[in-house]
Amino acid sequence: MRRFTTDARVGGFAVLIFLVGLWATTQTNDRPAGADSGYLYFADFPNVSGLVKDTSAEIAGIKVGYVERIELAGQKARVWIRVHKKA
Repeated sequence: MRRFTTDARVGGFAVLIFLVGLWATTQTNDRPAGADSGYLYFADFPNVSGLVKDTSAEIAGIKVGYVERIELAGQKARVWIRVHKKA
């Protein structure tokens, strides 16, 4: 059995690290780097059952932001939505 040279091992390791980095970028959510940037809006609803934090906010099927948090405001649910600057 033939052994790999040092150059082949280093090259293989570099390719492996690249592939792991590529995989990791596909596993992150749709928040851009610096996810706290953008515009923060809120809306009050009588019922938000089924809505959870980090749900995508969409307009005409295009992702423009995400639900940052949900809190109680009196008898209604207040939904805070972070809209990306380039939305």
